[in-house]
Amino acid sequence: MSRPSHSRRHIARVLLFALIATGVISPAFAQDGGSSSGSSTHLRALAVYEYLGSYQKPTRSRLVPVAIWDGTQFQPGSLYLADPTPLSVRSGTMYELMQGGNGVGQVEVLDAEQIANGWIGLGKYVPNPPAGPKFKLPASLTAKAKFESDKPHFAYKPPASTGVAGGRAGASAGGPVREGAGAESGRPTLEQRPELTPGPSDASTTTPSEEGRPILRQPAASSQSAPPTLHRRTEAQQLGSQEAAPSGRPILSYNTHAVSPVIELKQDALVGHPPAVHEMVAISDEDGTTDHSYAWDWPTPGDKDAARQKLEALALQYLTPARPVALPKAADKVAGREKYPMKMAKSSTVAAPQAVTLTDERFHAFELDFGSGPVYVFSARTSGPEDQTTYITLIAQPDFAGGIIPLYKSVTPATLLDYEPRLKLVDAVDATGGGRADLLFDVIKRWSRQFALFSVQNGQAQEVFHTGQQ
Repeated sequence: MSRPSHSRRHIARVLLFALIATGVISPAFAQDGGSSSGSSTHLRALAVYEYLGSYQKPTRSRLVPVAIWDGTQFQPGSLYLADPTPLSVRSGTMYELMQGGNGVGQVEVLDAEQIANGWIGLGKYVPNPPAGPKFKLPASLTAKAKFESDKPHFAYKPPASTGVAGGRAGASAGGPVREGAGAESGRPTLEQRPELTPGPSDASTTTPSEEGRPILRQPAASSQSAPPTLHRRTEAQQLGSQEAAPSGRPILSYNTHAVSPVIELKQDALVGHPPAVHEMVAISDEDGTTDHSYAWDWPTPGDKDAARQKLEALALQYLTPARPVALPKAADKVAGREKYPMKMAKSSTVAAPQAVTLTDERFHAFELDFGSGPVYVFSARTSGPEDQTTYITLIAQPDFAGGIIPLYKSVTPATLLDYEPRLKLVDAVDATGGGRADLLFDVIKRWSRQFALFSVQNGQAQEVFHTGQQ
């Protein structure tokens, strides 16, 4: 009798753990399912570049890996192919900084450091290469020739300085000018070059002329005019002082020049989560990224203000506490029936709740896919002391009647930040390379932080990846 299928899976799992423990296979091989032995895996890494000051010249910075898309699903960026350093922060990896879907620069990872929440990359900002000069036609090709004759002619007449036949150009080029109408009227003429006599240095490469026909001379090869060659870097020069990438191991966008020495990177690393920290999406893909703005193009500025006011009203609706109902006292009961609340004594009345005001409002509108319509992201907090405030984040879409359809809401009082996180939008990002963007949020608790990706499709906002749920 054969064993059940679950027993076979259990035996295979035990065997896999035994092979890892004995060192027959590496944990990275087991985590990747053996796909790291092939080179067909195409990866796309997503990270968040955090900095103080400007991203071109930050005073403190760090690169926080989020996820790696392996073509099928998201893998944790701080764990994928960690041996021991994860692939996402391997020295020499290049990330492209994105703002709203457009590239604004690059970050080269020079070193990695393991902290309490995982790994971070330490690197430097590298500006995008400048755009090459636009090709411009010479003035001789763009200038319009003036012809005084009404006879048929070509649209282009070479100027006399080029030495091309026409007018007295032949004389300036050293060739004879045939007497007749062609020399004075500017019409092109065909001239016969004199017979060329090979010299001593050209004897081996020149063919004598026959019957005065023009000949084509080939210049002799000279040892002083060798053809130009391209200088190719060896693999050791490309990788510099760092270790070479294992054969067949998947790679991200990789820098081919020698890696700069790490100088005071750990002293300049961003520590903690300061209030003035800025965040920017970073993508590493061997095939590069394509600029595509995901910002919604408003028809008029008034439409943007109207949408923001609707989201403010929706947020206030969620944040305004319901008015409690006053219960009647025992003295107000007559014959087993309760009096109406409007006739209760003044001592039993309940004060109306205080009005809620919002501060730190942030409103964004994205078009996450072609023709998908706008997606709104609104976040704010109630005014008041920091320990008594409430944070709210909304994801919504407009309906055909001009209203707002809420897709997702996160309401977190500051007193519960130890257990319930609040959401802070980082940006819209194409995390898979398929052209459609998702929403990347910073998931913040009082003493920890993570990241989450939300996909908005078919009128729903669903979380598709979370760094703390792996």
